Amino acid sequence: MNPWDRVVKIFGFLFMADTSDRQTMRKWQAVVAFVMVLFVGHILWAAGLLNGIGLNGFATENELHRDMRLLTDQIGSEASETKSIQVTLLEQSIMQTRSQQCVANKKSYFAGVLSGLEDQYYSLTGHEYPLPDCADLN
Repeated sequence: MNPWDRVVKIFGFLFMADTSDRQTMRKWQAVVAFVMVLFVGHILWAAGLLNGIGLNGFATENELHRDMRLLTDQIGSEASETKSIQVTLLEQSIMQTRSQQCVANKKSYFAGVLSGLEDQYYSLTGHEYPLPDCADLN
Protein backbone atom coordinates (compact mmCIF):
# COMPACT_ATOMS: atom_id res chain seq x y z
CA MET A 1 0.00 0.00 0.00
CA ASN A 2 1.51 3.35 -1.00
CA PRO A 3 1.51 6.35 1.40
CA TRP A 4 -1.27 8.16 -0.46
CA ASP A 5 -3.60 5.18 -0.04
CA ARG A 6 -2.89 5.23 3.71
CA VAL A 7 -3.80 8.93 3.92
CA VAL A 8 -7.01 8.29 1.97
CA LYS A 9 -7.84 5.37 4.22
CA ILE A 10 -7.26 7.40 7.43
CA PHE A 11 -8.93 10.60 6.24
CA GLY A 12 -11.26 9.02 3.72
CA PHE A 13 -14.36 10.69 5.11
CA LEU A 14 -12.99 14.06 3.95
CA PHE A 15 -12.63 12.95 0.34
CA MET A 16 -15.45 12.61 -2.15
CA ALA A 17 -16.92 9.15 -1.93
CA ASP A 18 -16.73 7.04 -5.08
CA THR A 19 -20.35 6.02 -4.91
CA SER A 20 -23.60 7.02 -6.39
CA ASP A 21 -25.36 6.26 -3.09
CA ARG A 22 -27.24 9.43 -2.18
CA GLN A 23 -27.16 8.80 1.60
CA THR A 24 -23.37 8.32 1.64
CA MET A 25 -22.96 11.49 -0.42
CA ARG A 26 -25.10 13.47 2.07
CA LYS A 27 -23.06 12.19 5.02
CA TRP A 28 -19.85 13.18 3.29
CA GLN A 29 -21.20 16.65 2.50
CA ALA A 30 -22.36 17.11 6.11
CA VAL A 31 -18.94 16.16 7.49
CA VAL A 32 -17.10 18.47 5.10
CA ALA A 33 -19.53 21.34 5.81
CA PHE A 34 -19.12 20.85 9.58
CA VAL A 35 -15.31 20.87 9.32
CA MET A 36 -15.39 23.99 7.15
CA VAL A 37 -17.71 25.81 9.57
CA LEU A 38 -15.38 24.94 12.46
CA PHE A 39 -12.32 26.05 10.49
CA VAL A 40 -13.77 29.34 9.28
CA GLY A 41 -15.39 30.02 12.67
CA HIS A 42 -12.08 29.52 14.43
CA ILE A 43 -10.35 31.94 12.07
CA LEU A 44 -13.09 34.55 12.61
CA TRP A 45 -12.94 34.09 16.38
CA ALA A 46 -9.13 34.26 16.54
CA ALA A 47 -9.05 37.40 14.40
CA GLY A 48 -11.52 39.10 16.74
CA LEU A 49 -14.23 39.42 14.11
CA LEU A 50 -16.88 37.88 16.40
CA ASN A 51 -16.58 40.56 19.12
CA GLY A 52 -20.10 41.76 18.38
CA ILE A 53 -21.60 38.52 19.68
CA GLY A 54 -19.36 38.30 22.75
CA LEU A 55 -16.61 36.04 21.41
CA ASN A 56 -13.51 38.17 21.90
CA GLY A 57 -10.80 36.00 20.38
CA PHE A 58 -7.20 36.66 21.39
CA ALA A 59 -6.30 39.29 23.98
CA THR A 60 -5.75 42.78 22.65
CA GLU A 61 -2.69 44.86 23.40
CA ASN A 62 -4.68 47.11 25.75
CA GLU A 63 -5.90 44.10 27.74
CA LEU A 64 -2.36 42.78 28.07
CA HIS A 65 -1.03 46.15 29.25
CA ARG A 66 -3.91 46.49 31.74
CA ASP A 67 -3.28 43.01 33.15
CA MET A 68 0.47 43.60 33.34
CA ARG A 69 -0.13 46.88 35.19
CA LEU A 70 -2.46 45.16 37.66
CA LEU A 71 0.05 42.38 38.30
CA THR A 72 2.92 44.85 38.70
CA ASP A 73 0.90 46.86 41.22
CA GLN A 74 -0.05 43.71 43.12
CA ILE A 75 3.56 42.49 43.21
CA GLY A 76 4.70 45.92 44.38
CA SER A 77 2.22 45.96 47.24
CA GLU A 78 3.15 42.40 48.23
CA ALA A 79 6.85 43.31 48.19
CA SER A 80 6.15 46.38 50.34
CA GLU A 81 4.16 44.30 52.82
CA THR A 82 6.89 41.65 52.93
CA LYS A 83 9.53 44.31 53.57
CA SER A 84 7.43 45.77 56.38
CA ILE A 85 7.14 42.33 58.00
CA GLN A 86 10.89 41.76 57.65
CA VAL A 87 11.66 45.11 59.29
CA THR A 88 9.29 44.35 62.20
CA LEU A 89 10.84 40.92 62.76
CA LEU A 90 14.35 42.38 62.62
CA GLU A 91 13.44 45.08 65.15
CA GLN A 92 12.12 42.40 67.50
CA SER A 93 15.26 40.28 67.06
CA ILE A 94 17.49 43.28 67.67
CA MET A 95 15.65 44.19 70.87
CA GLN A 96 15.68 40.59 72.16
CA THR A 97 19.38 40.22 71.39
CA ARG A 98 20.14 43.58 73.02
CA SER A 99 18.22 42.53 76.15
CA GLN A 100 20.16 39.25 76.27
CA GLN A 101 23.44 41.12 75.76
CA CYS A 102 22.73 43.44 78.67
CA VAL A 103 22.32 40.57 81.16
CA ALA A 104 24.95 38.22 79.67
CA ASN A 105 28.47 37.59 80.96
CA LYS A 106 29.94 37.28 77.44
CA LYS A 107 28.77 40.44 75.78
CA SER A 108 31.13 40.02 72.81
CA TYR A 109 29.09 37.12 71.38
CA PHE A 110 25.91 39.19 71.39
CA ALA A 111 27.80 42.17 69.95
CA GLY A 112 28.61 40.10 66.85
CA VAL A 113 25.03 38.89 66.52
CA LEU A 114 23.74 42.45 66.97
CA SER A 115 26.14 43.72 64.34
CA GLY A 116 24.79 41.22 61.79
CA LEU A 117 21.18 42.10 62.62
CA GLU A 118 21.90 45.81 62.37
CA ASP A 119 23.54 45.28 58.96
CA GLN A 120 20.41 43.50 57.75
CA TYR A 121 18.24 46.29 59.14
CA TYR A 122 20.35 48.93 57.38
CA SER A 123 20.19 47.08 54.05
CA LEU A 124 16.37 46.93 54.30
CA THR A 125 15.62 50.43 55.59
CA GLY A 126 18.61 52.53 54.56
CA HIS A 127 19.20 53.82 58.10
CA GLU A 128 20.67 52.48 61.31
CA TYR A 129 18.55 51.04 64.09
CA PRO A 130 18.52 53.28 67.21
CA LEU A 131 19.99 50.76 69.65
CA PRO A 132 18.94 51.55 73.26
CA ASP A 133 21.37 51.58 76.18
CA CYS A 134 21.24 48.73 78.66
CA ALA A 135 20.11 51.16 81.35
CA ASP A 136 17.06 52.04 79.25
CA LEU A 137 16.02 48.38 79.03
CA ASN A 138 15.92 47.71 82.76
